[in-house]
Amino acid sequence: MGSDYLLLMNVIVTEPQLNLFLKRRFSADDLSWIVNDVKHKIEEEGIMNEMAIYGTISQFIVERFPNLETHSDYKSLETPLTAFIKLKLGLD
Repeated sequence: MGSDYLLLMNVIVTEPQLNLFLKRRFSADDLSWIVNDVKHKIEEEGIMNEMAIYGTISQFIVERFPNLETHSDYKSLETPLTAFIKLKLGLD
C-alpha cells in the first residue's frame, strides 16, 4: 500500500478523503494548531509521540465539543485526527 492510503476503522481511505473529512469538521486554523502543538510537544518538550498526539487531541476535543454523548462520538473525531497528525508529521 502506498503512503497516500490510510487504514481507519477497517476502511481504507486516501489522504484527500481524510483531508476532506477533517475540513468539513474543523477549520484550517484548528488543524494547524493541533499539528503545531503536537510538533512542539515532541520537539521542544520531549514528550513521546503517542502521548503528545493523544494528549493534544483529547484537550482539543474536550474543549471544542463539550457535549459529546458517547465514547463512539469521541472516537469518530479522535481516529481521523490521529491519522492526520501522523501523516503530517511523518510519524508511524
